[in-house]
Amino acid sequence: MGKSVIVEKAKKVSEEQGQMALFSGLAIFTLIFPLWQYVWPYHIIGNQVQSVFLLGLAIYFLCVLGIEYINHRLEIRRVSLFSVVALMVFGVISCLCSESLNSSVYGDELQGQGFLVIFSYYIIFLAATQLKNKTYRKRLMQYLILLLGFIAVYGVLQFLQIPVFRHKIVRAAVYPARNQNFYAVYPVLFTGLMLVRLMYGDNGEDTSIGKKILSHLSIVLGFAACLSSDSLLVYMGLIMEFLLLLFLELVTKRHRYGKALLILMEFLLVFFLFDIISGGQMSEEVLTLSNQIEQEGTLLGDYVGTGRMRLWKETLKAIPGIWAFGCGVECTRLSYGMGDAHNEYLQLWAEQGVFALIAYLIFLFSLFIPGLLQFIKKEEYDSDFVSKAAMFAFFGYIAQAFANVRVVQVAPYFWLCCGLLYVRKQQFFPPPRKKD
Repeated sequence: MGKSVIVEKAKKVSEEQGQMALFSGLAIFTLIFPLWQYVWPYHIIGNQVQSVFLLGLAIYFLCVLGIEYINHRLEIRRVSLFSVVALMVFGVISCLCSESLNSSVYGDELQGQGFLVIFSYYIIFLAATQLKNKTYRKRLMQYLILLLGFIAVYGVLQFLQIPVFRHKIVRAAVYPARNQNFYAVYPVLFTGLMLVRLMYGDNGEDTSIGKKILSHLSIVLGFAACLSSDSLLVYMGLIMEFLLLLFLELVTKRHRYGKALLILMEFLLVFFLFDIISGGQMSEEVLTLSNQIEQEGTLLGDYVGTGRMRLWKETLKAIPGIWAFGCGVECTRLSYGMGDAHNEYLQLWAEQGVFALIAYLIFLFSLFIPGLLQFIKKEEYDSDFVSKAAMFAFFGYIAQAFANVRVVQVAPYFWLCCGLLYVRKQQFFPPPRKKD
């Protein structure tokens, strides 16, 4: 009886109400999620509050998605849905196979990124895929740009070591993450969004001079924040975003290389300006990798990549014994006495096994291919500025992930971008038959 009453009430929820519920939850998440890291920087309570917030958000979205399912309004490609479900299933299996179920499910105190938190990422993705209202999507993207812009400004102020603002002794942007490598992901996402705004605008081509100037200032801010992180990881993300831009210009035969060159010149200008301000810190960071390779005498030296090569070797040595289902989420330190692999894909393999890794790669390709085609075959996809911008942010993230760690402070925004990237094919209807 109770179940039928709930179903009947759910059926009374209109599509507009469902869209508003999804938008409200995603907007609240987007705007306030990093707040706790500014309130409690370098304290585990910041991670804990964020983890609890994500779990509450996941429960809320599950209720909304349940209502949408009852009303037959859920739409998602099978390959994307099945790959996410597979990630959930293999994640549970890895927890059951771990030495500490408690650590795998809830996470450790340092990162607070157990399976429940990772499960919340998947739910955020699913919720974002179902936000179909173009007005809500555009507004949510504006909120995301606003939030990332604020983080970029605060990061630059940290780098410049402006008094009053909290900053580390070293000259580098950190908040609202725990170190500059984690922070570096934020400006990579922001710069990807700004690249699309400059090249494609909010509505195809940006014709407003005021909007063009604002977009150029915004991408300069993004470059400044990238350099403020003092991390080589930003170059991985930026290079791939630029290559994607050039590829699309070549394939679509628009050949707007002059605009792309202007953006590149803006980056170089910011680079040299920050290099002068920091007394050569930018140049020193760029040469770090080549200096390490020269010092080690080989690309595979243990200390190449600031010790990443050693971590990758150790992780690869451990994988043969746990290749199928991993050692458990957040359990590499507990089981093998080693930290994160500093490679998101390698870390996923070590923690959750090869089947989870395959599911994740399928998931990424299920978004990447349509995301690419929306630029090339416009008539076939119901794309907009939001999905195009999310594509560049998505591409920048998965590039830097080869040498970075997935952390609770940043990863949810990547999964949000994954959901906003999700594009559907146009629905073509035959013209109505003429009456005789």
